[in-house]
Amino acid sequence: MHVFILSLLFCLFPVLQSLSQPVIMVKYSDNPETIKHEVRQYMKYLDIRENIHLTVCYNRHIPGGMLGVTFRQNTSQPDGYRHIIIRIDPRLNAMRRRLVLAHEMVHVKQYAKKELIPLNKNHIMWEGKKYRAYIYDRQTPWEAEAYKTDRLLTRRFRKEKTASPPFHLPSTTPHMENMILKPQEVSCLHTVPLIKSCNIPGK
Repeated sequence: MHVFILSLLFCLFPVLQSLSQPVIMVKYSDNPETIKHEVRQYMKYLDIRENIHLTVCYNRHIPGGMLGVTFRQNTSQPDGYRHIIIRIDPRLNAMRRRLVLAHEMVHVKQYAKKELIPLNKNHIMWEGKKYRAYIYDRQTPWEAEAYKTDRLLTRRFRKEKTASPPFHLPSTTPHMENMILKPQEVSCLHTVPLIKSCNIPGK
């Protein structure tokens, strides 16, 4: 009996492990598989292994004239996943889009690991300290971490990309592609304002 149970657990472990991995969706991009690969690499660099459902959406409708924004749904999800949404301005050139994506992935890490916790519409918690939400300030600790890390992520990704052949992820399962996130109360983090320039490494 014990042998049967152990054998069953051994067989089910890979399935359960795959079900608990982050889910990634990309919308309104000409190269969704390339973006998914880049996101997965950033997840590896940032050690994001939590149960999150991440949607990366290239959409011009970003509040406050920002280049990118990260939302996290506050309500609990029936599938047990924490739903996080990234929006990036598609009008940016390729290098700027990559930098903004890396920046937003740092915020994804902060949400996934509960380093940054939305409290309500007006306040968020960072490492036990309460801050006002919806105010962009580069000096806040979560933005400081993102600005400190984003270029390191892109440099590492470029270095590994040039050292290895292209990698293509399998397509997302149909039921995941058809999932629609219902409008709910969200918290957001803004990145670089559109009017500010951004120094890109190598330029």
